[in-house]
Amino acid sequence: MPDTPAQSPHLLPTPRRFARTAGVVALPFEVEVLAGPEQAAMIELLPRLIVARSAISAWCRVVVNHDLERGAYRIEIRESSMPGVAPCTIFARDDAGVRSGLATLSQLVRQFRVRISCCEIEDEPGFAVRGVMLDVSRCRIPTMRELFETVDMLALLKFNHLQLYTEHTFAYSAHEEVWRNWSPLTPNEIQRLDDYCLERGIELAANQNCFGHLAHWLKMPAYQHLAETHGDWMFDVWPRSGPFSLCPTDTKSIEFVHELLTELLPNFSGGLCNIGCDETFDIGWGRSKQEVDTRGRGSVYAEFVANICGEVNALGKRPAFWSDIALHDVKSLGLLPKDLIALCWGYEPDSQFAQWVNTCRDAELEAWVCPGPS
Repeated sequence: MPDTPAQSPHLLPTPRRFARTAGVVALPFEVEVLAGPEQAAMIELLPRLIVARSAISAWCRVVVNHDLERGAYRIEIRESSMPGVAPCTIFARDDAGVRSGLATLSQLVRQFRVRISCCEIEDEPGFAVRGVMLDVSRCRIPTMRELFETVDMLALLKFNHLQLYTEHTFAYSAHEEVWRNWSPLTPNEIQRLDDYCLERGIELAANQNCFGHLAHWLKMPAYQHLAETHGDWMFDVWPRSGPFSLCPTDTKSIEFVHELLTELLPNFSGGLCNIGCDETFDIGWGRSKQEVDTRGRGSVYAEFVANICGEVNALGKRPAFWSDIALHDVKSLGLLPKDLIALCWGYEPDSQFAQWVNTCRDAELEAWVCPGPS
């Protein structure tokens, strides 16, 4: 990027209003030094402007404006010949708005370094929760440095929610056999990351699949007795074989979930826990077949999900779950606890998010839209 502010900035997400005004302002000397030719130093510094507000206090002031919506902000950058008058002002109602304003300011600094055109910027979030889930179970597990860098990037982009899909890569004290040789995230690392997220206005939420997607566990002799099936079953329209889900009609399954959540959840300061429960198409093909034939797959599924929610509630958290299975049997939605958040996910651009959200809301469940990266 050139040092001239002549070109228009690229701001993500795009603000609702951006207007150039007359003039150009320069950053203070201490920021200019770090934002010079040493790109690595600049990249490391700027996300921390969101945390260390005093670093730019001589150049930017914050004004509380209760007329703005929650999370909204307005930025005014103007030339000033009066000593002691900050050329940049961020107007916001709350801390979330201040953080978003500082994130926008940081993006401007990243692009134009020491000289920024005078302008006015207004924006507010379209969604109260703007989150990302990183799968750290099926590929390489990020180092703590990489996780911190990811959190800094998310803060710059105004995300306020993060989940790490650990599946079998959290270092449960009694289950080393499962995570051995996987470089699992430890309780101490989760707590450090949680603190780091909090400083940047991001909630780090627990995420442990408690029903399906447990093949790595259930293939091992110590956990085989918990599986729904080790035989053949159908994954939607695809034939599969082997273990995948916990058996929902076995009381030992919920005891197993209780043990995991009791160790995992206290490491998170946030109030949410994603319990997964997606893609459990094997239910009814194995040990729960008789119950499914008698009561219906949706009822058996919903009962076990409700039991997991009870475990989450007992540990002081609110549960969320992937809603795909319940949406296959809409009656089961009405059997679920009303504090459960339905995560409506889809990978493809033509995913029916509006239909899914409305269906979940009709069942009195709060629903979140969760698009995939495609």
